[in-house]
Amino acid sequence: MRALRLAALLVPCLALARNPGDANALPSLPPAEAAKRLEDFRVSGLTVDLVARFTLTHRPRSGDDRSVEGTLWMSWKHAYPAARIDVAGSSFLLLRDRSGSRLWSAARGQPARPVAVGGTQPLGPGVLFSPYDLQAPFADWPDARYERSERRRGRPLNLYLARPPAGSAGLPPAVRFGLDRAYLALSEATTLDAEGKAARVMRAEDFAQVDGTWILGRASVRDERTRDRDVLEVVSACVFARLPAATFSPERLGAPAEEPKGDFRRL
Repeated sequence: MRALRLAALLVPCLALARNPGDANALPSLPPAEAAKRLEDFRVSGLTVDLVARFTLTHRPRSGDDRSVEGTLWMSWKHAYPAARIDVAGSSFLLLRDRSGSRLWSAARGQPARPVAVGGTQPLGPGVLFSPYDLQAPFADWPDARYERSERRRGRPLNLYLARPPAGSAGLPPAVRFGLDRAYLALSEATTLDAEGKAARVMRAEDFAQVDGTWILGRASVRDERTRDRDVLEVVSACVFARLPAATFSPERLGAPAEEPKGDFRRL
């Protein structure tokens, strides 16, 4: 289940520390094994190209829901993990390697411009989901330490606390994220404020199998202060998409992406 790094990257529920005696607590991993699990996740990824068509629904605590449609293009085959997101007339390009995360945005027909990778820049007006949520750069921060293991929503997770590199601008003070012990997938992440309280929570809600490949089916993010919530749900997906490198070029971001050479399957 490695399709989206996020694999549910983020969670719509509080991820506060539990009492060690809690019934959900699990035996802790030895330090070496905890470090290896994290490194295995960092180098994991799909061996195929993926194109997913999705619906992004904003569900405010009060008021009517609003939905937009979009397309996500992902590849690990062009020397780095890459993702392009087309939604609401705008496109975003996310590239990541060990030197850091990079992000560009472009309106249709306009040149791309670099954007700071931060935790609150939304994919569009009136929504919560951001490129940061989908890229999950915190999983690669050097200062990421294993805390404990426990069961969440019936799944066994290894929990890590990550802090951004010194001098980073626009990034949260810390993120606590959980990796599924069985599937090496990012199951949830909670952005913490300066006081260590949950401010934003993301979660992988569901997975789906498409042509023998497990991908993320539904994810959500919630603002813990306003209780507003977004749900991103994949409607159809094409794996083995054979995407050209130009799909992930900043110079081509303002132009329509080439249609994938493959079949879409409804989830």
